[in-house]
Amino acid sequence: MILIITVIVAILLGAAGDGLYDDGKKFWGKLLKDLEVLVLLAFPLVLSYYWLREMRIDIVGAYFYFFGGYVCVRFALFSYMYNLSRGLTFDFIGSTGWFDRFISKFGAPWHGWLFAKVIFLAAGISMLTRAI
Repeated sequence: MILIITVIVAILLGAAGDGLYDDGKKFWGKLLKDLEVLVLLAFPLVLSYYWLREMRIDIVGAYFYFFGGYVCVRFALFSYMYNLSRGLTFDFIGSTGWFDRFISKFGAPWHGWLFAKVIFLAAGISMLTRAI
């Protein structure tokens, strides 16, 4: 549970930091991005605690689940927090970033993206649970 909360906090800090930085609030944006890096650096410590406690041998498998879970949870939460911190609508999809251009090619309505993001969030939490 600690690992899942750590991942979610890191993603939300990064998204809010990017949004504030792009909105002109450079100091607060950089501060939140630095906090994201600090939280991300804490991951090995958290994982090591669980591995030492459980005497886990499959370290490569655990990192695979951890990385996959992080990517899934980031896909599910990042854009909503970014849009919120920039003052945009929650379903806004930009046109300049490579990921935004890729996503906009699908042309899915907002509830379709919400459904996909809920599935990715569940998959990510499941993978993070498997990592520990």
